[in-house]
Amino acid sequence: MNDYKVSLVIPCRNDNPKTFLETLYAIDAQSLLPDELVIIDSSDNDVIKNTLDSFKINIPIVYKSISPSFAGFSTNLGISISSFSLIALLDTKTSPKPNWLKKYINYMRIEDVEVVFGSTVFYYKSPFQKAVRATSYGAISHQTVPGTIVAKKVALKIRFLEDIRSAYDLDWKNRIMTSVNHYTPSKAYISYNDFPSNILAVMKKYFQYSFYTGMTTALRSMKEIYLTIFLVLSALIIPRWNFFMNEWGVNQFYAPDITKKYFLSLIISFLILQFWSYLFRKNPNKNISYKILKFILYIYTFYAVFNWNAEIANWAEDAVLYIPHVTKIFIALLVFFSLIYRGLFKPIHSGEDLDYLLPLNWLFVGFIGLVMDLSKAPGFIFGACWSRILKIYHVK
Repeated sequence: MNDYKVSLVIPCRNDNPKTFLETLYAIDAQSLLPDELVIIDSSDNDVIKNTLDSFKINIPIVYKSISPSFAGFSTNLGISISSFSLIALLDTKTSPKPNWLKKYINYMRIEDVEVVFGSTVFYYKSPFQKAVRATSYGAISHQTVPGTIVAKKVALKIRFLEDIRSAYDLDWKNRIMTSVNHYTPSKAYISYNDFPSNILAVMKKYFQYSFYTGMTTALRSMKEIYLTIFLVLSALIIPRWNFFMNEWGVNQFYAPDITKKYFLSLIISFLILQFWSYLFRKNPNKNISYKILKFILYIYTFYAVFNWNAEIANWAEDAVLYIPHVTKIFIALLVFFSLIYRGLFKPIHSGEDLDYLLPLNWLFVGFIGLVMDLSKAPGFIFGACWSRILKIYHVK
């Protein structure tokens, strides 16, 4: 055990001193203390420095103040100036259990891996935050970058993205998992309790997170970008193909019912991808093109429902397929099933107590989940597009 020397790196930027103190107390309570604490502070004030100065801890501290920077840059800098062969990672919103470092070094030795990921459980401080947790992470533990221990040689080779505000940790974790031997404990050793405290904060957080997730995803695969561009252009051009023909119905390039055929092809493509992902245990949700396909499919589903009575029943109210108020019914069903999924099925699957959800709390939980989804979808698409624009014009 003594052969493992650990540098604990924490990036800080205008963080709440109270939560930072909670993290420092949890570090000081470790049964096996880190060999140094590296604090990279990019705050525009002295709050973090003053908090650190007022806290007495029996660990050598390396404190470096830098200009305002994103956490990825601060973390990379902390790793580069650290003194020891193992790097432990935390942030100011997470608190480790007293046996965290000792157990993680044991996992690294026993499992013979170079990375042991953080295993984090999420807590709440208010009824609103409890509802946010229920529809997002739930009561089970999750694999996270905070709480991770990684060999320094790996961390120097696979660096964090430095120019994005969030999702840098998700990107780093995904790259580590595809190239380095790793392990994640089933037991939670890290706690997090800094959920948004109101609905506007939820919208901002999840839009922002999805925006940067879209940016990082777009950077990984040009093939996905080209397929995404094709999907977007096809959605804009194909349904209006016949309008581009000079002699509608006579031109040799006229395509009857092209919008319906295009919509059917989207459905078939989506089902094939779903079957392929189930067969090979793949997760297509990580692909931009798949997300765009789903988004386009949703748009055309709305279009089909909106035009149902006009296209199918020719506005004949006595027709068999005529459905009164079909658009309102469709939207109501969509919202209802979304509330059911976000308010009941997902929280139960994530370990939330059924007694908390019933009889009526699931409606509020589901509403917050619906707001999250509506915030994430445009954020991801805008982020992916913005990443390509920056790439084309070589903007950093």
